Amino acid sequence: MLALFAHGTRRVRAALAVFGLAAASFAPAAVALPIAAAGPERAAVVPLQSTGGSVIDFTGRGWGHGRGLSQYGALGYARNGWSSTQILDHYYGGTSNGPIPGSAPVNPGNVRVELRNQRQKGLIVTLPVGNFIVLDAAGNELFRHSGPSIALSSDGLGGFQWQSGASCAGPWSPVHPLPPGTMFRVRDDNPADDLSGLLQVCDAAGATSYSGELQLLDLGAATAGRPNAVAGLGTVNVTTIEEYLRGVVPKEVPPAWPAAALEAQSVAARSYAMAGDTRQQPYADTCDTTLCQVYGGRFRNGVATTTPSTDAAVAATTGIVRVNGDGSTARTEFSSSSGGYTAGVTFPAVRDEGDAVADNPNDTWSMRVSTATAESTYGLGRLLAVVVTQRNGLDPFGDGGRVIEARLDFQNGSRTVTGDRVRTLFGIKSDWFTPGAVTRSGIDGTPTANFVTQGYETYLGRSPSTAELAAWYDRIAPTGSRVTLTTALAKSPEFAGVMIDELYSTSLGRQPDAAGSAYWLDVVVGRGVRYSALGTYFYGSQEYHQRQGGTSVGFVTGLYRDLLGREPDAEGLAYWTNQLDVRKVRLDDVAFGFYASLESRRDRADRLYVRILGRPADAGGRDAAAARIAQTDDLVVAAELGASDEFWAGAQN
Repeated sequence: MLALFAHGTRRVRAALAVFGLAAASFAPAAVALPIAAAGPERAAVVPLQSTGGSVIDFTGRGWGHGRGLSQYGALGYARNGWSSTQILDHYYGGTSNGPIPGSAPVNPGNVRVELRNQRQKGLIVTLPVGNFIVLDAAGNELFRHSGPSIALSSDGLGGFQWQSGASCAGPWSPVHPLPPGTMFRVRDDNPADDLSGLLQVCDAAGATSYSGELQLLDLGAATAGRPNAVAGLGTVNVTTIEEYLRGVVPKEVPPAWPAAALEAQSVAARSYAMAGDTRQQPYADTCDTTLCQVYGGRFRNGVATTTPSTDAAVAATTGIVRVNGDGSTARTEFSSSSGGYTAGVTFPAVRDEGDAVADNPNDTWSMRVSTATAESTYGLGRLLAVVVTQRNGLDPFGDGGRVIEARLDFQNGSRTVTGDRVRTLFGIKSDWFTPGAVTRSGIDGTPTANFVTQGYETYLGRSPSTAELAAWYDRIAPTGSRVTLTTALAKSPEFAGVMIDELYSTSLGRQPDAAGSAYWLDVVVGRGVRYSALGTYFYGSQEYHQRQGGTSVGFVTGLYRDLLGREPDAEGLAYWTNQLDVRKVRLDDVAFGFYASLESRRDRADRLYVRILGRPADAGGRDAAAARIAQTDDLVVAAELGASDEFWAGAQN
């Protein structure tokens, strides 16, 4: 005879009732319930780990911010026969070609270009033929010197000094003090507009020749209005807008491109400069790097940086800018490649079919980049994933367009950032991207990685993805907490779902219907009801009762066979049928007595041993696991078996 567990059925019914599970009916009426992953350590703080070779793959479109003209798009349209005006009209909607307005914030005859690589350095200038003229900020001549080189620098006491030298490298004369001031200007008296008559700024790798004047000045401290200013020295080249463009256009686009593309670039660059850039104010109007526009001067180490084709494009568009409807100069941003659709913002976003020109290496791209910068920036441990949460919807290719917002998931938290911030953090080409998996190198074949892989294969029937492997490696390796993984796997929808499907098969003799499977999965995984409660409910259901012939004798006989693996003894059969027919005990109360019995728990323990460890349980292990099932649950025991030394050792083979 099988003794009934005192009050056990009341606990089972109470547990089920809490979640609205009526024991009178087996088939649920509604199943539209979320299925959430479970695991006791989901919110645990993970010790920070060093980067050690983590990378993430991105695919994307375009290079640069995508606002305004696409340089490769201009090339494509020029090859298709478009004029420079047609190209500019396409990218800068709402503007038109026109002369530089008199109200332009920059004087076209006096464009001040900060030479960014000269920051915090003195000014060393050489002149092949002629004399240097050194002036103060007001234009008063201080002295003339025949060269061939002079050096202006700080004296370390708040003032300035100068020296003469035989070349860019010296040797240098004793220092001469300069009058008090914060700016000193260098000109020359050689009118030749060639290598012999242009001032050359010396640096560690050679010299660059510039037209016009050079200025050494104290930049002053950074302020809110001048975020790019720095305390210390700076150098500015003052020249005309047309001379400036001669050094810009061949740096921005290849000189061999068609004239229409070069002319469009010339107008865009002129307009951008004339619209003003307050980031360098008050000491400069623009700079010579990609922060502004790339500017190479006239010669570099004696070789011309200008070209006949780009000079011709500048000359053909002399004085022309893009003008807004209100008569102001348009700030005509441009970038290398739009990826097929411009970003909008200042100008209307447009489809950019020219960008797909065959020469464009960045219309589409893929990059594998380090996660180190993002990890060091936020200090939240290893990066686990980049998840796109919002795109701009300008979507001719089916990917949703540029990324407006993304989420960075780390071991110890997440951060929501803009798509442009992702571009900066990872050094990728544009904010039009799709992130791939984070890949961790150097962990394959390690004991922890082997354990994670074996866990996935045993519980889920598949290998972990590279991102899953890296994430679990970082959770387990620092603490050695194996049960963290196996609990999450045992209580996952995949593993618990298989266990539920087996209940359908062993108790009801059929495959689960989709609605029923989803419902019970939510009960166990989403709501946390013990798996053993489901066993009682399945075997105590009306469907099981009917499957056994719809009689008390058939029902009890079925429980003996299915849960105890034997035929009923006469005394036991009489006892349980009396409980049902005379005492009117509920079906699930009787099923609980069988399902929670030691015989049933031993059988379930044996099956868990085979499933997790690949062998039948030894007697001691079977009894220990059966006791743990009574104390906890089948899924808890499944997790504990996977966290055992035996499972760990088996994963290494």
